[in-house]
Amino acid sequence: MFRAFLTGAGVAALLDAVLGLPIAPVRGLWREYGLVALASTVGVALLAGLALELATRLPFMRGLRKRLQGGGAFWPGLALGLLPVLSEWLPILSARRVDHRLIFLGWCLMVALVALPAPWLVRKIGPSAAFCRRGALIGPLGLLVFWLLPVGLPEGPPPPKPLPPALADLAPADGRPDLVLISIDTLRTDLNRAGMPLMPYLLELQAQGVWSEYGLSGANQTVPGHLSMLSGLAMQQHGLAENKHGDEEADGTFPIAHQTLLAEYLKSGGYRTAAVVSNGMIPGRKGWADGYDVYDDSRADYGDRFFFMRRVGTSGWIEALLGGRTAQDLLAGYLGIQEQEILPPGMGRAVTDQALIYHQGLCQSEAPAHLFVHFMDPHSPYTPPEETRGRFTAESELPPSLRAYEHEHHRLINRIRDSFQAGDESSVAEARQGADYLRRLYDEEVQYMDSELRRLVAGLAMRGRPTLVMLTSDHGEYFGEHQGMEHSTMLWEPVLRVPFVAFGLNGFAVTPRQLPSPAHIEDVVPTMLAAAGLAAENAAESGLAGVDVLGNYPEEERFHVARWRTVLAVRKGNWKLIGEAVSRGKVQPMALYDLKMDPGEEHDLEPTQPPQLDALAERWHEALAILVSNGGFIHSNQGDERDQALMEALGYLTLTGSHLVAPPESFVEEK
Repeated sequence: MFRAFLTGAGVAALLDAVLGLPIAPVRGLWREYGLVALASTVGVALLAGLALELATRLPFMRGLRKRLQGGGAFWPGLALGLLPVLSEWLPILSARRVDHRLIFLGWCLMVALVALPAPWLVRKIGPSAAFCRRGALIGPLGLLVFWLLPVGLPEGPPPPKPLPPALADLAPADGRPDLVLISIDTLRTDLNRAGMPLMPYLLELQAQGVWSEYGLSGANQTVPGHLSMLSGLAMQQHGLAENKHGDEEADGTFPIAHQTLLAEYLKSGGYRTAAVVSNGMIPGRKGWADGYDVYDDSRADYGDRFFFMRRVGTSGWIEALLGGRTAQDLLAGYLGIQEQEILPPGMGRAVTDQALIYHQGLCQSEAPAHLFVHFMDPHSPYTPPEETRGRFTAESELPPSLRAYEHEHHRLINRIRDSFQAGDESSVAEARQGADYLRRLYDEEVQYMDSELRRLVAGLAMRGRPTLVMLTSDHGEYFGEHQGMEHSTMLWEPVLRVPFVAFGLNGFAVTPRQLPSPAHIEDVVPTMLAAAGLAAENAAESGLAGVDVLGNYPEEERFHVARWRTVLAVRKGNWKLIGEAVSRGKVQPMALYDLKMDPGEEHDLEPTQPPQLDALAERWHEALAILVSNGGFIHSNQGDERDQALMEALGYLTLTGSHLVAPPESFVEEK
C-alpha cells in the first residue's frame, strides 16, 4: 500500500514537473521548477504515505486498509500529488487567495469521501501491485533526472538595445533643442542633513535654470505619477490612481496605450527618441514604449529567478507546508537571490551608462533627440552602494527589538508600521527610531544619486548639442510622518512634494529664476513641446493640464489636484482640502489645512469654516465631476503576475492590497 501511494504521488509530481504550469511565463528555469515540484511532492508523499500506513494498521481502520491493498492506494497518492497542478486549473482553488493549506485539506477530504468508499473503482482501474512495487521509484528517479539536466539560464546584464538607423526623411534640428527628461523615483524635496545639502550638484543645476521650491505630484505611486509626467494630464483627467494598468483589452493593449505620451508628440514632430527605465511598474509592454525608437526597460524586470522565487514560493506544497515567506526565502537561497538584488546597490550606474550609450546613438543623426532617463535608486528597499554606505548609518543603530530585521527590508518596514499603530509611547518611540534609521539609508542613496546626476549631465554636455534638461520625480516618501512609511498611502505633503528644475546645455538659453508658485509634474510635457516648437499644434487637441514653465508662467498659484483611490486632495497657496468620495453627492471626511501655519497637517480647520474653504470645495467637486465624466476609476480585478510580484517586492501590496478599489456603484454615472 505504501509503495502504491508513492507511485501515484510520483506520477503526479512528474506530470507537474513536465508541465511546469505555475511558471509558464518563465523560460530557462524548467529544471529548477522540476526539482522543486518533485522534491516537495515526494517529500509530502513520504510523510503522508507513512501516516496512512500506520493509521490503517489500527483495528478500526482494517476495512480501509483492505480497500487500499494492491494498487488501491495509487489514487489517493495521485490526488495528493496533483494538488499543485489543480490549483492552477480549477477556479475554486485559484480565484481567491485562500490559505493553500485549507484548500489542500478540503481537497483531500473530498478525495477521501468520493474515492475511498468505492473499492470496485480502485480495483478495476488501478495499477497492478507489481507495477506499484517498481513505480515507487518514479519520484526519486525523476529527481535524479532533473538534477542531471543543465542549470537554467544564467543571469547577467543584457546588452543595450540597438537604435534603429537614422531615417533620411527625418527633418534636421533647425534650431530645435534636444530634450532630456530625468525622473528620479521617490525623491523628496527636503534634501538636507545637518544643514548640508545631500544633492549639491542638483543645487548647482537649479541655480542655472528655472526651478520651483518644490514641484507637486498628483499621485503617491509610480504609475499614475509617471502618467501625469509623460502625458501632461492631471489626475482627474487620466483617471489612474494606483499601480495597476487596468485590464488588457481585446486588441492586446492597456489603457496607458490610449493616452498620448510625450515621446509620441515628439516622434510625430521629427524627433528620434530613446528611454532607459529602471522601474518595473512602467514596462514598455504596457504602453509606455509608444513613441520611442527604443525603450530599454531590461533593468526594470528583476529577472526570471526573481519571478520564479515569487511565483513558485506562493503555490504548491512548498508554500502549503512552509508558508509563503519561508518558502520564498528557501527558494531565494537555492537560487542565490539576495533581497538587495531587487534594487541592487549602485543601480543608477548602469542606468547612466545605458543612457549615455543611447544618447550617443541619437546624436549620430541630425534630427533632434529626446531621451527619457529614469533612476530607481532612492526607492525602497534602500540599498546605498559602497561609495556612500555608512556616511550616516552604522551597524546595529536600530532599537534591540528591530535589529533582527535589519537585513530584511520589508519585514523591518512592517514592524515599524506596526509599532506606530500600537500607539503606546514606547512603541512609537521605537518606530520613530527605526524610521530615522531608514531615512539615513535613504539619504545615502540620494547622495549617491547626486554623483550619477553629475556624470549623466557631463556626458550630455559632451555632445555639444543645444539641450533642454528637465528633472523631477513621480512622488516622495514617508519616514514616519502621519505614522506612514514608504509612499503608497494617503496624500500628505511628503509624498506630493518633489524636486522640479529645468536648465539648458550647450547654448540652449534658460533664464535663471525661481517660479512664483509650485510647478506641477504635468508641466513637463507642455514645456518640452513649446521648446520643440510643437505646442501650438498639440495644445488645443490634447487638453493638457500643465503649462510651459519657461514661458509666461502664471503669477497666481494654480489649483492642484492629487488622488489616491477615492480620496482627492485640492490645494491652492497655503490651503489644502482632503476629502473622500463615498458616493455621488456624498463626501466625507473632509479636512482643511493651512500649510503655512501647520506644515505637518495636524490641525483640521474645516470645522471653523474659513473663507478659503468654499473655493477649494468647489474645485474639489469639479475635479470629481471630471474624473467621473472621463470614465471614473480605472481598476482591475485581474493582475498581471509579474506586476503582482514586482509590487509585492517593492512593498506596494503590503500597503494597498493586491487590487485597486473600484468606486461604489452609486459613484459612477448611469449610462
